Amino acid sequence: MNDIISIYSAKDKVIIMAFFKKAVPVWLKEKENEPNCQAVFTVNTDGLNKAVLYISGFTAYRVFINGKFAHFGPARTAKGYARVDILPLPDCETGVSKSIMIEAVGYRCFALCTANQPSFICAEIRNGDGSVVAATGYNFTAYEPKTHLQKVMRYSRQRHYSEVYDYRALYRDFSILEPAETAPIPEPPVFIERHAPIAEYNTTNISECRYISKYSYDENTEIKKSPYGLEDVMPVLGEFPYNEMEYIPYQYIQKCRIPMGNKTAGLPAVLCAGQFALIDLKKVCAGFITADIDALSESDIVVGFSEYCEGEFYVNQPNSSINVLEYLLGAKKHYELSSLEPYSFRYIVILVKSGEIRLNGSGYISFNHPSSRLRSENFDDSELNAIWNASKRSFAHNSIDIYTDCPSRERGGWLCDSYFSGKVEYYMTGSSVVERDFLENFVLRPADDPKETSHGNVLPDGMLPMCYPSDHYVNYIPQWAMWYVLELYEYLTARNPGADRGFFLPVIEKLVSFFEKFENSDGLLEKLGGWNFVEWSKANSWVQDVNYPTNFLYSEMLRLAAKLLNREDLRIKAEKVKKTALEKSFNGEFFTDNAVYKDGVLVNTGNISETCQYYALRFCSVNINDPKYSVLKNAVLNVFGPKRTTEYPEIEKSNAFIGMYVRTEVLLKLKLYDKMLSDIKGYFGYMASSTQTLWEYSEPKGSLNHGFASYAAYAIAVAYGKDSRQTPTSLRIS
Repeated sequence: MNDIISIYSAKDKVIIMAFFKKAVPVWLKEKENEPNCQAVFTVNTDGLNKAVLYISGFTAYRVFINGKFAHFGPARTAKGYARVDILPLPDCETGVSKSIMIEAVGYRCFALCTANQPSFICAEIRNGDGSVVAATGYNFTAYEPKTHLQKVMRYSRQRHYSEVYDYRALYRDFSILEPAETAPIPEPPVFIERHAPIAEYNTTNISECRYISKYSYDENTEIKKSPYGLEDVMPVLGEFPYNEMEYIPYQYIQKCRIPMGNKTAGLPAVLCAGQFALIDLKKVCAGFITADIDALSESDIVVGFSEYCEGEFYVNQPNSSINVLEYLLGAKKHYELSSLEPYSFRYIVILVKSGEIRLNGSGYISFNHPSSRLRSENFDDSELNAIWNASKRSFAHNSIDIYTDCPSRERGGWLCDSYFSGKVEYYMTGSSVVERDFLENFVLRPADDPKETSHGNVLPDGMLPMCYPSDHYVNYIPQWAMWYVLELYEYLTARNPGADRGFFLPVIEKLVSFFEKFENSDGLLEKLGGWNFVEWSKANSWVQDVNYPTNFLYSEMLRLAAKLLNREDLRIKAEKVKKTALEKSFNGEFFTDNAVYKDGVLVNTGNISETCQYYALRFCSVNINDPKYSVLKNAVLNVFGPKRTTEYPEIEKSNAFIGMYVRTEVLLKLKLYDKMLSDIKGYFGYMASSTQTLWEYSEPKGSLNHGFASYAAYAIAVAYGKDSRQTPTSLRIS
């Protein structure tokens, strides 16, 4: 067949690159639209010499070389496109043979971490001279082992399905199966380049458990509904009927009473039905959970994992996800188990539901941004060093193929989060290759097809999704589209000035046109649709009718759009929005959050949040040293922040996201570095010491391994003068 080509923009020209010479994107025949469908593709190769594997797909897939895990994919991108991973095959210098296995699961469901589209795998092995050794649709053999059980609960509504495996009859050796028929998918994708580096995979084997003991099980224990009500099946999201699920390990583990003992036990250890092993990694890690097990009899193993546990008994962290795996094992067989998907965890608990096993070891395979690309620092403060290193770890876990919020319940590519992650990548690596793929995905995204979207929802013309790639039933966030422009401006002017602006500018033009429809007679935005989001505090209940933090942000979006589009009219409008919003919101001491219509007249509500003040200072060139802002200045510098107590009870306290991060930007702008560093210690110190990662919230709930929190490392570096490359642009206010 003809070469499948990738067309992408690079600087001022279009480059055409052939990724596959023979390979065809295929899947199990007539099953590319089947949810949670497992397929395996294998080939045995001879005469390899400097061989390279080219691989892409729309599935979750793992590559095994001679039975050993080598890679997880895909690199996610927009619907209708597929990024290609290029993997040199190790030890291929002397004409050796290799067994290649690709284990894939096509999800074909709505989620916040992938676009919903038909499943496929496209793979090709080439020698160093360019000759094709193997290719899908040519000489790979496909199987449908059905060891990855299909009808299970969702892992979360933001991700895909939980993992339950039945290895009693079959494990990795597919010779007893008849090959499965495959077919090219009807609409092949456009293959494009992956710029983000291939992840780093390091294996950590644990030979010592924190505790081995018995657990109790009570069938009559009342089941707490899983977060987000996953028992309330939503077929439109690809959820299977509840009564068709064979195994629900999430419910089983809820009925177990698992003591959090602290008596060290070595491995290997024999565990019988009713016993468990608890592993404490001492820090939150991200990757693929592993277990080396000899099944002494036919056994049923339940594996729970959590980022945080407190109290006398193990409880799965309430993180809107089902942190449980289950494995059904055949008697007298050896298993090297690992999760298909990456997760985030500190604690791993392995329960023997039935049977008897020898647990030889457990641990994980890391899934990180390559550590060799990340800089190291050493400051004159041990607490700041701990926070900086926790930031680095959190960034590494959330910057692999795109920027993600967390490696746990979502793995979603959220706007606004990415504004902060973009600064970190450039500081940590000196490049913005992950950011490039992240920003490109939003531009490549095709228009919604109502037949292909959850509940028939489509985005308004010109609006961006709140996170991408994704297809979900949740609405858009208009403010997050504004943050896209802010991030894009920094990317195009400070971090990658050689990028093709023309590729991105149509998106900005459309956004400007979208927001114009919501401008009132004063030029301010009012009654915005979608899910209006200012931050996680009471401030977010004050988003209508005219929200001033949103208009402060809007003025900055217009100012930067004017620069990128070279439009004087937008510059004038930006100044007007800024001036009007400041004048109408200021009450003589503080900026109020919103105004509502009463009898047809806009009236300020008097609602005041701490976060509103930061929006005004960050985006509107407010001179905090002006005497008219003396009360505001004192509050910002001496009252507000993470150590705030009871003063100004009428002013809503900022939450972590995004109030505390905008506050940090303000303090950096004002060059109040000592104050900012004190804030960072007060806010992040406990996180760094307890999990060596940074969290979504100030308390241990939600994700304890969050991407945007890595911004703390960048802020520390700016305060110490260690990031001069992007500071002037990123902190420029006026």
